[in-house]
Amino acid sequence: MGNVDTRQIRQLAAKWANFGFLEPHQPLLVWYGAGAESLVYVDAQAAIVKTRQFAEVLAAELARRQRRPLNRPRSRGTNS
Repeated sequence: MGNVDTRQIRQLAAKWANFGFLEPHQPLLVWYGAGAESLVYVDAQAAIVKTRQFAEVLAAELARRQRRPLNRPRSRGTNS
C-alpha cells in the first residue's frame, strides 16, 4: 500500500459514500476509488490510472475470494 496508512483510508471511507462501504473488505478499493472520483474533472488521465488500479485490486480480490489464480495477460503482438 506504499505511503497510505490505515487512518487515511478510514478518513476517506467516512467521506466517500460511493467507496467507503468497501473499506472492511479491501481498503485499497477505497483509496483508488475515491482518488479516481476526486480527479475525474481535474485530471482525467490520472483518474483513468486510479480507475485501472481500482479494477486490478478488485479483480485480485475477487480471484482470491474464489480461490482462483489470476492468469497473466499475454503480450500484445504474440499469437500464442
